[in-house]
Amino acid sequence: MLMMDVPNPTNQGESVELICSYELDEDKLYSVKWYKDDVEFYRYVPNDWPPGQFLPLQGVRVDLSKSGSQSVYLRNVDLNSAGVYRCEVSAEAPEFQTVEAEKEMKVLGKLPFVFRGL
Repeated sequence: MLMMDVPNPTNQGESVELICSYELDEDKLYSVKWYKDDVEFYRYVPNDWPPGQFLPLQGVRVDLSKSGSQSVYLRNVDLNSAGVYRCEVSAEAPEFQTVEAEKEMKVLGKLPFVFRGL
């Protein structure tokens, strides 16, 4: 079972948490991979060191100190951060069962401040 939560829409300059909650039952976690528009940008592999790794991608700034096995934290989103996000959860051998979910995130640009006199 897999549930994904992506704040939508979000505002330019905000920090957001993308959540990928899952239950593995008897299986052990092998990896959680995050993609934006089909390009991987973050992976969490418990047996690797460090377990959380960021793969650079325009518009995606991962806060590794706040990201983990069930969520990834993006700092200072901008218009390049908008897109379709997907999390993919894989269990350990011998099954290597994989489940995934995806959701779109829209980013609203900042509106210019206009002063109108009386």
